[in-house]
Amino acid sequence: MSPDWSAKEDPVPYAKLDDPQSLNLYQYVGNNPLNRADADGHDPTDPDCRCLALGQAITHTEIVVHAALVNALVDIRDAVRAMNGTEPAMLKEPAAPAVPVGVAGGPQAAPAPATPAAGDKQTQPLVGNNPKDGGTRTNTDLPGGHDAATGTFGEQTAGQNVRTDPNTGHQVSEDGSRLRLNPDGTARVDLPNRGTKPNGETVHFNNPDPKPPLPK
Repeated sequence: MSPDWSAKEDPVPYAKLDDPQSLNLYQYVGNNPLNRADADGHDPTDPDCRCLALGQAITHTEIVVHAALVNALVDIRDAVRAMNGTEPAMLKEPAAPAVPVGVAGGPQAAPAPATPAAGDKQTQPLVGNNPKDGGTRTNTDLPGGHDAATGTFGEQTAGQNVRTDPNTGHQVSEDGSRLRLNPDGTARVDLPNRGTKPNGETVHFNNPDPKPPLPK
């Protein structure tokens, strides 16, 4: 419980540079109490100290100290077992090397997810009413004009970045949805991945919004 001491000033008494463990002033007989004893707490290999290997004539005090250390190690082992049901690492047999994944006898890799067939992603329900096939897309309609189309486009592209196509002036979202506002007040919204057609759904808004009355 106390560090090694020296009769003369020495920062690390009895240390040996070729034995790093000897730098620990609290270690006892080189951490080998089962085979060695050290009555005065110095170096068990120092011929000037009373350090005797077990089996030789040793004092009663040395026997008591040695037995106490052995019992303490056993108590520590049993306490660790009681806490978590495992063996302390220093008392365990080395674990067998892990078998790589996929090798016989080892864990098997999880199967890769099936690749969706072409068209499987186009399974979201249609947004508009009165669906009619139009070649590679499904045409539907909803009441209203510019305002209704703008609202529907915003709902279907919520959370996406929207940009203005410099060539057409249409609003285009990340997933390719497109808002087209026509000069006559009608509008259409192109939605990819809707229905079963490869080009998705086009929702038509053919009821222009009423124009505000002219001021008198």
